[in-house]
Amino acid sequence: MFQYKCCNEVAANDVYSAFTIGFSDYMIKLNSTQEEFEKRFFGPEGNQLQHSFIAYDGIEPVGLVLGGIRTFRGKRTLRCGTLCISPDYRGKGIAEELMRLHFQVGKAEKCDEYFLEVIKGNDRAVNFYHKLGYLPSGSLRYYQKAISEPLTSNRLQGVNVLETAFETFEALRDQNCDIQVNWQNEIDAFRGSERHRYFAAFDANQMMLGVLALSIGGKIEMIFVDRLHLRKGIGRMLIEEASEKLAIEKLYACVPDLTGYEQFLIHTGFTKDPLEQYEMNKSV
Repeated sequence: MFQYKCCNEVAANDVYSAFTIGFSDYMIKLNSTQEEFEKRFFGPEGNQLQHSFIAYDGIEPVGLVLGGIRTFRGKRTLRCGTLCISPDYRGKGIAEELMRLHFQVGKAEKCDEYFLEVIKGNDRAVNFYHKLGYLPSGSLRYYQKAISEPLTSNRLQGVNVLETAFETFEALRDQNCDIQVNWQNEIDAFRGSERHRYFAAFDANQMMLGVLALSIGGKIEMIFVDRLHLRKGIGRMLIEEASEKLAIEKLYACVPDLTGYEQFLIHTGFTKDPLEQYEMNKSV
């Protein structure tokens, strides 16, 4: 008989072992050390040990569901950050029991909805979540660009890009709260992060025209340009100057169903990756 425990009650190595074996045959290789796993999945991914569960066969970890709660798109949301089962233990009801525990958390924490992302083409997973009541609500697409290719040919006269504080970025984000971003790019994902830098574009009167949050690894987390100054090259200038200051060689971006942002990336020379994901939601 399988045993199920909350992840804050077990050794951290067991959580990592369950993750490693559960994704050992995944379509995308997830080769990370335990330190890298913990920094990512309990950092920007927003999972919390007290909202996550692990399955055992005796003392062997064989399944894992990670969960994280935050306000997302205006709703208190419990996200399934990972669900994985050891290949030898699939089809034995472990995934269903882990998700039952996951749903209990959502009800106990008075969440408004459940949320997850799943790769398009992973039909087994998509069908499983559909049977649990999840429905597709959007898509995520991924873009990248080598920085050796020029982003802009000239600077904008009268516009100055400066590194700024997180609080400055947060203030403008709050003013643009109607702009939809994906879970990993929501502001709580990198609050307090040591891996992110923030840049703002100002005009000659020190009026803020736009802001950018960029990881030191080259991931564009968020970029906002004041509505009165769209399509003037400010976004391109922010990316170019921030990339130069951080000596970034390659840029990455994840795009939800936002046509304007996606078109901006395309016009700026980003290339779309084949990978796409569904966003799926379920009411509590």
